[in-house]
Amino acid sequence: MKEEFERAYRDELDHVRLTQEGKQALAERLGRRAAPSRRSPLGRAAAAAVAACLLAAAGGAAVVSNAPILRDRFFGGDSVGYEQSGGFVGKAVENNGWTLSITDCVGDDYYIYLGLELEAPEGTVLDAADYDFSNSSVRFTDSSLYGSWDIVPLPDDDPTDNKLPMMWLLYSSKPGVNGSTVQLKASNLGHNWEIAPGLERKYDLDCAGTWDFGYVTLRYPDYIRRLTPDTPVKAVISGPDGGRELDAAVSEIHISPLALYVWISSEDLRLHHGAEASGAAYYDCHEHQDVAAYDAEGQPIAMSCGLETAAWSSQSGKIAKSRSLGGGGCSGYNGDEGYIWLVFGFHGLTDVNQVATVSVNGVDIPVT
Repeated sequence: MKEEFERAYRDELDHVRLTQEGKQALAERLGRRAAPSRRSPLGRAAAAAVAACLLAAAGGAAVVSNAPILRDRFFGGDSVGYEQSGGFVGKAVENNGWTLSITDCVGDDYYIYLGLELEAPEGTVLDAADYDFSNSSVRFTDSSLYGSWDIVPLPDDDPTDNKLPMMWLLYSSKPGVNGSTVQLKASNLGHNWEIAPGLERKYDLDCAGTWDFGYVTLRYPDYIRRLTPDTPVKAVISGPDGGRELDAAVSEIHISPLALYVWISSEDLRLHHGAEASGAAYYDCHEHQDVAAYDAEGQPIAMSCGLETAAWSSQSGKIAKSRSLGGGGCSGYNGDEGYIWLVFGFHGLTDVNQVATVSVNGVDIPVT
């Protein structure tokens, strides 16, 4: 199988403006990454998805970093969860002698992590803790996909060199980001950020200009388990006149290596934040739902609201993992159907086959 992948890579790389030595090295490296892991039965389909991630984005003109930033610097090394949701990207652009590479990607239906490596000209030391871009933009060619994004630095193992690991996190409120095409731009790298009077952002400029990746097709393996249990539960909501339990059902459960998604549906949940809600105006719903996941031995699987990202703390002066860009939603104010959508990010990446039971408001739902 390795020989088949290497031959496919070589054919595609003939259309990329790299040196012959660069093509050879990249093809050999990717051939090794495309082979199925002995610890996880990925098979031909998953390996082909990783290959597609490369072939859709290999047109970068700069030298591409070979460091799998997300795997090694953020998600804690190689894992089954990484193999089920990630792959090599390999696109780089240069701006004023500074190269920004998209190294690897991890994603599911709603979220995409992009590993980044910034390389400054030789002799430059990137030792600040709060590097950031003054502007960045994300535009999906599919107008139905929209949401939010953020670029953050990651902990740097060697702050004395000219390289910096970073991460670009994209979120869409609609599913379908896997296989989508997106235009990515970032401009004006700086550090020592502060908010000036009038909410103007002040910073020390390191490199002006724009890193324009053009249009990149984001594609990665899809091992998501999608269930439609239709299991009866009570949905708990609260408002000015106290709490209430409504008859509802767990209509959908999605388990990806990144997160657990749960939909609780009921006609009574329509407009539950507004004055038209049955009996009173109710305002709170998400925080009252009790959701947990367990493995086959009944041990809880660690997770919490929102997905993992990284942030610089002005108090500690360090970059650490945090939670942000949480998804979810509900039909509290509009919509023809009533639902509460909950998103719980796993701590790190989780093998989707480890989740044996999902508990929602005290009701256990087997994952079959």
